[in-house]
Amino acid sequence: MEIEELEWYPENIAKLAAHGVTQYDVHAMIFEEDAWVVDIDEEYPDQIRVTGPTPTGRFITLALEPTEKPAAWRPVTGWPSTTDEIAYYREVRQ
Repeated sequence: MEIEELEWYPENIAKLAAHGVTQYDVHAMIFEEDAWVVDIDEEYPDQIRVTGPTPTGRFITLALEPTEKPAAWRPVTGWPSTTDEIAYYREVRQ
């Protein structure tokens, strides 16, 4: 899976901020080579979930939707990763 660009919408920046996640957190995690894992939530099949650490070591999970541009994604929302999301990350990364 390739993410080359993020498309930002003001309402999504606000959703991230409501969960304590900044654009910097998202950008730093996404564009850190090989730093995240992908999952799909059955309830949201048009999105992907990306979990990984920020540069400070805090884990976040993002919901991303594809855009019309290849390899460009829109961060819909994000949150501090749950215990299960972090466990999934560690399991995949082993």
